[in-house]
Amino acid sequence: MPTRLRPHLRRVPTAIASLGLGAALCGPIVFDPAPVYAQGRYQAQGAAQRHFQDGEQALAEAEEAREDGDDAEARGHFGDAIDAFEKAIDVDPDYVDAYARLGRVLYDLDRPAAAIPVLEAGLARAADSEEIKFWLGQHLLRAAQAANADEAARGRVSEAITLLEGVASGSDRFPEVHLVLGNHYYDKGRFDRSSAAYGRYLEERPDAIQARARLGNALVRQERFEEALTAFERVREADPDNVAVLVNIGTAHLRLARYDAAAKTLEAALERDGDRESARFGLAYAHFAAARHAEAKPHFARFVSKSPDSFNGRYFGGSALMALGDDDAALPELTRAAELRPDVAQPHYKIGIIHLRNGRTDAARTALKAAEAIKPQNPWVLSALGTAERQQGRLPEALALHQQAVEQASTFEKGARMARLHATLARTAEAAGQLDLARKTIAAALDGGADDPWVAQSARAVLTRLARRSAEAGDLERAREDWRRALALAPDDPTLRAGLAALDAAAGKPQDALKRVQSIAQRDLAAVKAATARARFGAGQYAEAARAYAEVDDPAIAAAGAGAALLGAAIDDPTQIDAAVEQLDRARALADEAKQPAPEVRRNQALAHLRKLGARVDGTESVRRAVGNAEHLPPADAARAHYAALVVALRRGSARDAEAQLTLMTRALREAPDGAEVFDRKLGRRHVDLLTAYVNVLQKNDDRARKVLDSLRESRRGRTEAGQLMRIVQHRLGRQAVIKGDIKAARKHFDAARALGETDALRNDLAVLDWLSGRRGAQLDVWRGLARKVRAARFNHAVALEAAGRHEEAWRAFVQAAEAGGPQAQKAAEIADAKRRVFGFGGGE
Repeated sequence: MPTRLRPHLRRVPTAIASLGLGAALCGPIVFDPAPVYAQGRYQAQGAAQRHFQDGEQALAEAEEAREDGDDAEARGHFGDAIDAFEKAIDVDPDYVDAYARLGRVLYDLDRPAAAIPVLEAGLARAADSEEIKFWLGQHLLRAAQAANADEAARGRVSEAITLLEGVASGSDRFPEVHLVLGNHYYDKGRFDRSSAAYGRYLEERPDAIQARARLGNALVRQERFEEALTAFERVREADPDNVAVLVNIGTAHLRLARYDAAAKTLEAALERDGDRESARFGLAYAHFAAARHAEAKPHFARFVSKSPDSFNGRYFGGSALMALGDDDAALPELTRAAELRPDVAQPHYKIGIIHLRNGRTDAARTALKAAEAIKPQNPWVLSALGTAERQQGRLPEALALHQQAVEQASTFEKGARMARLHATLARTAEAAGQLDLARKTIAAALDGGADDPWVAQSARAVLTRLARRSAEAGDLERAREDWRRALALAPDDPTLRAGLAALDAAAGKPQDALKRVQSIAQRDLAAVKAATARARFGAGQYAEAARAYAEVDDPAIAAAGAGAALLGAAIDDPTQIDAAVEQLDRARALADEAKQPAPEVRRNQALAHLRKLGARVDGTESVRRAVGNAEHLPPADAARAHYAALVVALRRGSARDAEAQLTLMTRALREAPDGAEVFDRKLGRRHVDLLTAYVNVLQKNDDRARKVLDSLRESRRGRTEAGQLMRIVQHRLGRQAVIKGDIKAARKHFDAARALGETDALRNDLAVLDWLSGRRGAQLDVWRGLARKVRAARFNHAVALEAAGRHEEAWRAFVQAAEAGGPQAQKAAEIADAKRRVFGFGGGE
């Protein structure tokens, strides 16, 4: 028999109303089952029955007094109820209902320690009583949850749940048992069992709003958002102004990516409670997720002002600012987020992206390395690191990182996100010269994300770069194919259309190019102007092309293009060559200023100067320009340039420069299709051999020069260029023989030279040779006739006059020779001064 409980009533709280039955989820369970007569043994007039009914009456009166706010009277009635139920048990220890009713009253009074032994005694007499199991299970749970619960009490939780689960599966008499189990499992984080229990409870109590709210929360924890939303909407129907419910509904919409519905609901929550920060953050995030970053910005700012240490507030607020392009404002927010949660990679990653797009590559690498340390295989971090490496020129490292990023993402990313990784890899592959890989990966990017503007823009950039590379390599068909793929992504882009027209012109399809540019409405665009000029140039409309190039905005392109067009026009109109030279010299200066190689400009500049030279080799500036760009010329034209420079060197008497230009000319001739016949189709290689002989003469390699001449004895026509060269060589060999004192050899060379055409210089030298041979007499008349033509003849004339004893005339001739200058001028002056002093000519001593 359990201990009598009446003396303990004094421990019941005075304010009994605070223990009322209205607590929604954790208070006592209210129900009013029909009386149960133990095994049917009692008649209505039995003593136990009468005590039981007295207890029921006292319990009803206690609840009525409590509802009226009379705590003292309620306390008295509860005591009477306990006494009556205890008497029923005293009279009949097998009166099961009395145990159960006593357990119910003690639960209402929060006295599990008193109730548990009573209920255990009842269960020992009626092991199948679901009501006793129900109340015993609840008291055991309450005892375990008490603040002062001991180890034994806490250890009986599983026993309590076993009892309650048995009641739940035994019958439908106690629907509240599902609520109790639902609350227990919810508190333990077992949300699947919790939601199942709440569901069964709501089948019997569909209007239990708070239970339905908890069901919604349990479903959210299981990510069953559609079902949670249904539960929350039912709660909202019953309580439309409940802010917590509105926030829950908005959150469920967020998790279902229904951002417009989420924003609308959360705005309604803020209208009812402007300080509900959970609603504020949810609304900010809804706008952020829907890419309405401008709308999200003020809400994030307000949220952070109230919760400055919120990681989510800082991170998403900074991300919204970043998306708006306000990197300066975004950076401190993301930096603070990284400080709040240094173990999270995303803030470091976004900090790195901000630094990347602002050109701070070192700072970007630092931030991205921090992100990589947290997420070493994250494809987005790897890809960003690859971009940083590419910006710093480390292309092999960049390519490896981008390839690793694509590989890591291939198992879980798809669509536009995967396409972005492919597009980034393609950009690096193109920069690294991996053109096939770039084409392959850009195709993969377009397969997965052609509708993504960033992917499409990246694809256009990569494809146009690939096209330019192919064009530079001479593969114009591949270039046009890549450019057409770029144009297909933006068919109305006038710049892309103009670019394809330029490639058409370069590929020898000028009419197609002209049709294409004429179909573009935006005629003032720089690309359209340039394409129009190229098309006209390709069509041979050089004058029109030159005018079109003059309208091009880029000075370098305008000068280079106009110069090339004028060079073409000069084929039919030689007067255009000076204008071509002017434009190409300007284009070359602009290219040099920009430190660009510009091989086409250099080639055209050289050709223009060669054409300006024509058959003459005067104007050393044009020679210098031509030979300075010879490496960019076809071999035949390069040989012409070096030939011109060689002639200039020969005229200056520079043996070293002449030898260098001869070597370069010979090398170019070996590479030229027509060989030596570029200069003289009749003599062929003999022309080159003559020049070789000439250079050997300058270098005083007489023996080598003679060997060449011995093989060219048949070249005796002095009027040809080859004949003139041979005469010059023979003449110079004769002079060198005179210097050496070999009069016989000198005579031989001078005679060979005279046979190819006598010149004033040769006549002077022959007279000198006769003089030195002792055959004097006719020289005086010869040198007198040459005195105004050959400077050496003036000195020689003076010498002959002196030899003839005509000293005063000789004195005057020496004075004239000194004034004329030349190699003998100093000697002439000394002789004239001596005669003046000796003979007194001109008032001398």
